[in-house]
Amino acid sequence: MDYSLGINNKTLKRNVGDVLKQYDKDGNGLNSSEIKDLVKGSVSIFGKPFVKDKTIQKIQGQFDANKDGVVSEKEIDAFLKDKYNMKLEDAKKMNVKTFVDTLQEKDEARKKAEKK
Repeated sequence: MDYSLGINNKTLKRNVGDVLKQYDKDGNGLNSSEIKDLVKGSVSIFGKPFVKDKTIQKIQGQFDANKDGVVSEKEIDAFLKDKYNMKLEDAKKMNVKTFVDTLQEKDEARKKAEKK
């Protein structure tokens, strides 16, 4: 699956850290409204957002380990370490396209390893 499908070209070229800063307006982690803005602002088809609120809630649920309604950088870092063996610090330096491609490659490698 191509995870970058639907991510607008402007976002693909941006640095992951800059995207997080843009949407984490108060610097306290991403609340549900900020996650919604990030996903709908970054992912579109023909220039229009296509992600449903239920999907956004699911995304938030995957990251919000302590279920306080806010996804902190610490929670994002823990998720990336656990699922992708990657540090958020390193991800922030990548452009979004490289980051998405890296996650996709790691998912595909994991699936191949599971089949063996």
